[in-house]
Amino acid sequence: MSAYPYDYTLFHPPNSTTVPPCRTCALPKPARSKHCSLCRSCIAKCDHHCIWLNACVGRNNLPHFLMLLLSLAIISYSGASHAYTIL
Repeated sequence: MSAYPYDYTLFHPPNSTTVPPCRTCALPKPARSKHCSLCRSCIAKCDHHCIWLNACVGRNNLPHFLMLLLSLAIISYSGASHAYTIL
């Protein structure tokens, strides 16, 4: 909860003295989090649920996901350049 406090600009808790619980898991829900129905947990800074990784992309694994995208782009470029030279 301390990693993402409510800034009262975009994120307002319904009551200023209590933190709102998640409607699904009934645990305190920090700002900028989302409950994923596939992972069955609240994910901090949830971006999306990736079907290729079968996991949510959020605070803990965003750098790894970006490295995956970069490596896929490099491999695609390498494969395309090799195919072009062969043809």
